[in-house]
Amino acid sequence: MNAAASRCRGVGVDADFVVAAAQILHAALALSGALAMAALWAGLGLAYAIPAFPPSFTLMTTAAAEYALAATTPGQHRHQRQGTEPTSITT
Repeated sequence: MNAAASRCRGVGVDADFVVAAAQILHAALALSGALAMAALWAGLGLAYAIPAFPPSFTLMTTAAAEYALAATTPGQHRHQRQGTEPTSITT
């Protein structure tokens, strides 16, 4: 039995569910960090190219543009299989 299964056994949570959730969280954190670094460097580059704008303005503008792009871009939605119930942590 692996470590995730032994920790989840007494709680009533499927260990595979916990591992999948951890992998998704890890990917989401990595994407968040990559988008933050992209906004930082794009904002600094824009502030360097256009000296009339302060760096704080260009950083926030690029971050807001990334947010607007993410909010308007359709993403991949996970569809639940027919006939299955969601896993509850408090079973």
